[in-house]
Amino acid sequence: MLFAYFNVMIQHYVPKVYLRNFGQAKIKGEKTEWFVDVFDKSKGTFFNTNIKNICAERHFYTLDDDTKVAKDKLVIERVYSDFIEPMYQRAYDLLTDDRVIYISEHQRAEILIGIMQLWSRNPSVLAQIHDSTRITVSKMIQENKIKGIKGVTYMNEDYSFRDNTDEMIFKSAEVHATKAFKELHLKGTQEMLEFHAEAKFQVEKLNDGSQYFTSDNPLIMTDTLSEDPHPFLRSKNFRIALNKEYSLLIQHDNRKELNRLYKCYAGGGNAWLANKDVLKQSSRFVITDKSCMESYQKMDGFMNDEDKEKMISVIRQVVEKLEGDSESEKPRRVMKEFLEKYDKGETNNSDIQNMYHQTLKLSKEMVKERQK
Repeated sequence: MLFAYFNVMIQHYVPKVYLRNFGQAKIKGEKTEWFVDVFDKSKGTFFNTNIKNICAERHFYTLDDDTKVAKDKLVIERVYSDFIEPMYQRAYDLLTDDRVIYISEHQRAEILIGIMQLWSRNPSVLAQIHDSTRITVSKMIQENKIKGIKGVTYMNEDYSFRDNTDEMIFKSAEVHATKAFKELHLKGTQEMLEFHAEAKFQVEKLNDGSQYFTSDNPLIMTDTLSEDPHPFLRSKNFRIALNKEYSLLIQHDNRKELNRLYKCYAGGGNAWLANKDVLKQSSRFVITDKSCMESYQKMDGFMNDEDKEKMISVIRQVVEKLEGDSESEKPRRVMKEFLEKYDKGETNNSDIQNMYHQTLKLSKEMVKERQK
């Protein structure tokens, strides 16, 4: 029985405690199962699946038989399931509770741990390690061949050029790198926590019917000052969608209090920008439904200059047409205020998205009002 358990061990690198906040519950007997809508970037298709079946790999954290880190090969899996993931749930409850503004040091620590662990445990980090390993080993091989040395040593293992092709050496080096990742990535999380210990929290809640995406690589890192991919820079901002309505921004800002949750409303423009980063940094799977993706793509099309000018022309016509129509006064006012800013050169892509979602929301309200 134990042997079978080890052979079918599926381990989530994006935990189910996170994924279910984007899903729909289905009752099966005495159990509640959670299902999410998914867009597959590689195929351009949508599907619905149980969260048990996505963002997981066989034995992703299971330690090797010869590990010296612990006697229990599943110790990393147990740390996540028994300690860190319950911590994420407590953090989530705090962040999405509109009444909570001030937090304790302990609660702050749990929020940081609950969020930052999603960075270090992701396969995208392992892929970066593999790329870096291949570059390093390739350079060592080339240098040794030029010097006439008959082999290369990497991570205390000797490889002769007579017995190994370059690709064989690369593959073996990747095995060593994967083992090191499994054993040490929790230490990487600790280092992330220590470096970003003074970062501040801002929770944004969408209020216009738009929705946040998430993905198989949910913690998004952005930087307007540096292109360095290293996460240990104070200029790094981290954003994560908590559910379809809430997102969290973690950033260094000396103007803000440390143990406070800064909460604000956001519009479709913020969602569009956040979702653009999600699509860019996701590996393959984006958690969203077809209608939300189509809405995003429609708005994304407005971002080239030709389409933008067409859109502005249409908005001007609508504003003129609706003048004097009391029922349409609210959406007309939103569009008119946008045009005034646009004509002064004071708008950006986010303003366009916010205007679109505000008018869409108001239009829906008008339809509902008519149907009462």
